[in-house]
Amino acid sequence: MANYEIELEVQGSSSASVSQSVEIGDEVSEKNAEAWAVGKRNGVDVASTDPTYHNNSKYYADQAADNVSQIAGLTAAASTLSAGSAATVVVSDVDGHKHLAFGIPTGNSGKDFRIKKTFASIAAMQAYDPDQDPSTSKMLEYDFAMIDTGSVEDVDTGKLYCYEPHAETVWHYIGDLSGKQGIKGETGNGIASCVLNNDYTLTITFTDGTSYTSPAIRGATGQTGATGNGIASCVLNNDYTLTITFTDGTSYTSPSIRGETGQTGATGADGVSPSVSVSTITGGHQVSVTDASGTDTFDVMDGTDGSDGTDGTNAYVHIRYASAQPTSDSDMKTTADDWIGIYSGSSATAPTTYTSYTWYKIKGETGQVSNVYGTTIPMSDQDSTKVATAIGNKADLVTGATTGNFAGLDSNGNLTDSGHKHSDYIPASEKAAASGVASLGSDGKVPSAQLPGIVSTVTSKKLSITLA
Repeated sequence: MANYEIELEVQGSSSASVSQSVEIGDEVSEKNAEAWAVGKRNGVDVASTDPTYHNNSKYYADQAADNVSQIAGLTAAASTLSAGSAATVVVSDVDGHKHLAFGIPTGNSGKDFRIKKTFASIAAMQAYDPDQDPSTSKMLEYDFAMIDTGSVEDVDTGKLYCYEPHAETVWHYIGDLSGKQGIKGETGNGIASCVLNNDYTLTITFTDGTSYTSPAIRGATGQTGATGNGIASCVLNNDYTLTITFTDGTSYTSPSIRGETGQTGATGADGVSPSVSVSTITGGHQVSVTDASGTDTFDVMDGTDGSDGTDGTNAYVHIRYASAQPTSDSDMKTTADDWIGIYSGSSATAPTTYTSYTWYKIKGETGQVSNVYGTTIPMSDQDSTKVATAIGNKADLVTGATTGNFAGLDSNGNLTDSGHKHSDYIPASEKAAASGVASLGSDGKVPSAQLPGIVSTVTSKKLSITLA
């Protein structure tokens, strides 16, 4: 029996080969028999010690011919396989002869034909380096390029090349896409002007000087049409219908033009709360605000030092007394009494007019003292002895008191020197007032209404703040 090897090779974007040995007849092939007919085996002279040296070559040729006749009825079939699959061949016996079944994979899809880039010359194309091309039209393997010199008369215009960077010839010439130069036609007779005449004819003047006047292009006047039925008004009713009233007095009410209520939309995503941070920079501070869109920063620069203020005036406090609400300057006196008058101002000497003082009643109305150390004394019966006895001499003068200071109480309820004078305090009338002092709110801060105005300017995320 002879072994015949059949090899199938598939070429495409990828290549593959498959071989199959088919056992047919004697091991002697017709090719070898023909070689022995001239005394050679595989191109080498047969040695004299070889048993076949004296054999009849025709015997082997006839024997090989018989073996070949066995493949006269060989049949074959082929089917396609998916791209990337390995090629296959299956040998089987069918009706006394050999049958070969080939599986041939399809090739990968090729690129669409498209001219990727145009060059002004062949030299410019050959100097092209794709590694230096950042554009989307960067040439890749097997892309097409065309030459366009800007002139249809140039022989290189229209030449098509395929880019093959791994081939010996990088730019493979495909062909010339430009057509041959046509025969120059005769000069045409163009239209120089076209005029619409008063009788609605057209006069056309040609470039060769001739002219043509057409028949009237205006048709006959048509009959007057019937008066149209226009819309006089259109009203949107409360039920979302439209009532249209026409000029002939008729009307039409449409169905409701309001659509059905749509479904409630999905709940939106939670927002992102911005965060603010402040850092110190040279000459001011930098504020950074971060939210869902990113971080923005702006600088708040320190203001320039203000000019020195004008010198202030000295403040003075003067006190006068009166036995009743003063009505004249003569009602005032310097000794303590039921009413006290307080002056606060720039006068170093006490004013002599009672209206310069603010008056307060400092002595209460006559009342009763109850449960003073267990004793109730009607004020109408009191005298200095009874009062002194009742309060256990608690009203004695404070030893070592400073004249002009306020009296206070110690932890035992005894009178003591408070250590403060009237001048140590600021009158309530000067709080939150012009030329006075600022007050503090419940949060311990100066209210914004008592602060100077602020003028802010933001330019290119720079915030400048100026105190007005």
